[in-house]
Amino acid sequence: LATVHGLIAKARPLGAALRRLAELEKLCADANIDEHDYTVYSVGDLEYDTEMTLKALEKKARFIENQSAVRNMTNLTPAQLEEFETTFRYFDRDGGNALSGTEFRAALDSLGHSFSDDEFAVLFSQLAGGAELISFEVYIRFMVELTEDQTTPEQLLHSFRVIAADKEYVTPEDLHMSDLSPASVAYLLRMMPKSSRAESAYDYLAYLRGVFQR
Repeated sequence: LATVHGLIAKARPLGAALRRLAELEKLCADANIDEHDYTVYSVGDLEYDTEMTLKALEKKARFIENQSAVRNMTNLTPAQLEEFETTFRYFDRDGGNALSGTEFRAALDSLGHSFSDDEFAVLFSQLAGGAELISFEVYIRFMVELTEDQTTPEQLLHSFRVIAADKEYVTPEDLHMSDLSPASVAYLLRMMPKSSRAESAYDYLAYLRGVFQR
């Protein structure tokens, strides 16, 4: 990655040199000099090649960064990770290695994960942390978590009972003491109905019934 970034740093200043060549080319044109004994390339040719080289280097840098982000992250298969990355690249329209809310939702829909407008608004706000875009690393971590959390109703109920210490409700303290990520905790606290069994408690049984009915 350092090598690629070094090449990018060398290529970017070429713009100034090309602008100087454009001035010289104009002087030649004004002097009716149409041919050059030392090159067959015009300034336009050089500008195009330089632009393509920079784009290729930047694409390679993003590829290396993305591979570093997913390395040793999960037990998912290479095929699953490739599907996630391919989907990300497809919806990353401007190649900026980040997704807007619209792009992220389209990516989720294409992978078979649908959310209501309210659910998605909460989810994106938590993942983006107040920003307008989410990075590839945030995206891939969420997709890994989402995929690995696709458990059966019985498994999910058991997990909640463990978190709740066999209570019929769960508290924010229970969730924060679990292995759930802060984004997942915030999402659950927003989406779970309140429980009447205790103060500041949430009815995870009603929440699970709603999830699996959908």
